[in-house]
Amino acid sequence: EARFNAGNAFFVLTNNVVDFSRVELLSSAMRLDMQGTVGFDGTLNLVMEARPLRGVPLLGALLDVVLAPVTKLLEYKLHGTLEHPVADLRNVPSFMLAPLRPFKTLKAIFGGGSEPKPPPQVEESKP
Repeated sequence: EARFNAGNAFFVLTNNVVDFSRVELLSSAMRLDMQGTVGFDGTLNLVMEARPLRGVPLLGALLDVVLAPVTKLLEYKLHGTLEHPVADLRNVPSFMLAPLRPFKTLKAIFGGGSEPKPPPQVEESKP
């Protein structure tokens, strides 16, 4: 369970939108960086980057440099609404994620999980 013990947010409120130029959430195990907008109507348009091991004392800065390419793979686009957020990986093509979701991929390939179509209605003709 990740718990953040500190954070910073830099933002501007304008036209019913909170425009975050930078949000940092810090814990001993990681750091989350975000930027983007959240509308007063609940719409999300954010980019989030997870930086694992950034908070480790002494080694954190070094690990941050070494793991920089990995953190770009952990970059998410958050959109949708506050009630129904959607998170998509930004820098990983969806076909590369297929091995990580075998059942979902098989359903997509073979069409499983869809509702069967009802048989067509046939009108009876009377002589």
